[in-house]
Amino acid sequence: LWVNLLKHSANKLNELSEDWKKLEVDACKVEIDQLQSDEESFRELLKRCPWGDPSTTAFAPQRVSRDVVVSSHGLATRAIVECELSRAFWELRRVTASDDSNAEEQGKQVRILSKAAIHHLRLLEIEKAHACLTRAYSLSCSWSPLDGGNFDVGFLEYTTKLVAAKS
Repeated sequence: LWVNLLKHSANKLNELSEDWKKLEVDACKVEIDQLQSDEESFRELLKRCPWGDPSTTAFAPQRVSRDVVVSSHGLATRAIVECELSRAFWELRRVTASDDSNAEEQGKQVRILSKAAIHHLRLLEIEKAHACLTRAYSLSCSWSPLDGGNFDVGFLEYTTKLVAAKS
């Protein structure tokens, strides 16, 4: 039963991920609420998985296991992280579409980019995580040039070292 639920949830979360990617930045509240509600429903269901909540798995698997339980759990983990990433990039598109370019809006962008970096790391997409953090740092310095605002420079340093190690 749970293997099928994991696979079904992964498919539905993949569909939701695509919906977040297609969602217009000026979408109506009803559309946004529906996507959030659908995503939350699957997250709540998966929290009850007897093999652990896929959303709390540190990293999404890079290849498919021959073990059907491990494979299904991995599919759900990857789908959750990719859905979270798609939602974060929709939020970023929405914030950047605003005509406001004040410190508060840039702070939102920094927070969203930092969150996206975490999702990329969970997918082991180190270069993409680093790119998000580099962009976030650049934004944070533009509105708080002395200290980079509340940006976690250590996180950028960490991804820089990871990218360097891979090159």
